[in-house]
Order: sequence, then C-alpha cells, then structure tokens
Amino acid sequence: MPAISMSAIEILPALLDKTKTQTIRPLKIKELYEAHMTLGEPGYIEYFKPRLKVGDKCKLFWKMRSKAKWFCSQCGGEWIEDNLFGSYCKEQCTDYAQDKPNYGVKFSKRLGQVEITEVFEIEMYECHNQTGHIDIMKDGKPFNGKYAVEESESIAKKDGFISWKQFCEYFIKNYDLSSPKKFAVYRWKWV
Repeated sequence: MPAISMSAIEILPALLDKTKTQTIRPLKIKELYEAHMTLGEPGYIEYFKPRLKVGDKCKLFWKMRSKAKWFCSQCGGEWIEDNLFGSYCKEQCTDYAQDKPNYGVKFSKRLGQVEITEVFEIEMYECHNQTGHIDIMKDGKPFNGKYAVEESESIAKKDGFISWKQFCEYFIKNYDLSSPKKFAVYRWKWV
C-alpha cells in the first residue's frame, strides 16, 4: 500500500481533524532537453506521470522517516515518553505571550488511510505582476482564473491551509516557482 508523508506545520490542524482532502506533490523530472539556439529549438522538461491512481488506498503519515512514533499536536515536534519525567513534547512548546505552558496532545505518526478519488496535473508559477501570488494552469488553461478568489480559496482549504495567501507563501518558500513547475494533485476521501 503506498504511503504519503506530511511535514508542513501549516497543514497539521487540518490533518488531525481530517478536513485536508488533497495534497499537491511535485512531479519528478524524467528528462531535461536543453534549448538549441542554433537550430531554433526551445528547451523543455519531460516529467514522470503521477505515481498514484484513482482508487488507490494510501496510508498517511506525519514525518514518516522520523524514528519517533508520537508527535505533538501543537508544534508537530517529537513526543517523548520518559519514565522519569513523564510524557511531553521534545520542543517544549510554550505560549510565551501568556507566559504559561500551552502543551499539545500526542498523536500517532500514522494519521489514517485514504482512498484516492481524483488525480490531475497542474503547473504552478509565481505571478510576475503580483508578488506573493501563484498562478495555476490545468490542461493549458488558468485553473484559478475566471473565479479566482473562490477557486483559489477552495484549493488552499482542500490542501489544509488557512488561506490562499498562506498556500502561496508556503509553495513560493519551498519550491522555486520563478519558472513554471508541474505538480500532481491527489484528492481523497478518508477511509
């Protein structure tokens, strides 16, 4: 059974309450064709197809490669089970504004099982006339175009982000979107 690992703290609340119903993953590059200026041929990138298909059942994990079995719901850090000091978050998350502990609760690294209901490819790039904004293309057409506000917010919410702005900030920070990149969108239902 395929597995999907998550680690972005921004989406942790949506994972824990199971309102996250999609993930966007970069497609791996199969081959890079460089431009031949003398022949007038443009360069292009060939990508592998998405690895999951509709109907696949997958396990969702939080930081799957970590050796820890339990994590803190507050900060996503490792949860320590200690005979001497008890059970606590390794990061010792504290709400310093109120100067009192604000501990999360522990959760298992295995978040649950999902069934893939929709798979499609998109192309994302940072909009050059609007700093901090991402344009999304699907089948060569703007995916967040005509009804940009509603569609953009819907994409962000399904992916577990609070807002479109937070979604854009995350993808711009974690992926170089100065030029278009292809991604696979996997949507699911929790089983």
